[in-house]
Amino acid sequence: MTQDIFILGAGGHGVSVANVAVSAGYRLAGFIDERRAGETVLGADVLPERAIEDSPLTPLSVAIGANFARERVAQALVARLGAERFPVLVHATASIGIQSALGPGTVVMPNATVGPNSRIGAFCIVNTNASVDHDTVMGDFASVAPGAHLGGNVHLGPRSAVSIGATVRHGVRVGADAVLGGAAYLDRDIGDGVVAWGVPARVRRSRLRTDPYL
Repeated sequence: MTQDIFILGAGGHGVSVANVAVSAGYRLAGFIDERRAGETVLGADVLPERAIEDSPLTPLSVAIGANFARERVAQALVARLGAERFPVLVHATASIGIQSALGPGTVVMPNATVGPNSRIGAFCIVNTNASVDHDTVMGDFASVAPGAHLGGNVHLGPRSAVSIGATVRHGVRVGADAVLGGAAYLDRDIGDGVVAWGVPARVRRSRLRTDPYL
């Protein structure tokens, strides 16, 4: 029996997450977005937030692209609803290696790969055509953008972001709230709360958790 699912967020990332959910066998029950309630997206209604309580058994996916904002919303919802309300969503074309684990609320997009023995935290994003190689750890709420690649034994801290087309060499550690810019190549560890870019990538400035990615 096909199960309904709500997508929290009706923007571009919400559309992408809905696509993954349908591929994973769910039926789109609607988008939750207070600002756009009454609209239609992908043929589904955009509903106000009260729909979450009105359908207490319907799973929910938090489709917010910004890592810190996804954390804030997800933590509040988990405290109220419980983590079991937030399934892992993996597109049918994605590959998950043996002995790998994905936390609640994590989304793995089309043609993405997670290598064996990796640990992907809660509410992470492994985006379209991204690859995460063996024995890699992604902290909660971290994200790997479309076409980005992580070598084996990489460690991404909580809320860290690897931007479109960037590459992280095997064994490198990326701190919490750090950002690696688009098309960069990172060959050494970087600390918490920094932005790095270039080939090879170097730290260019610091950032707060709530700062824009670049």
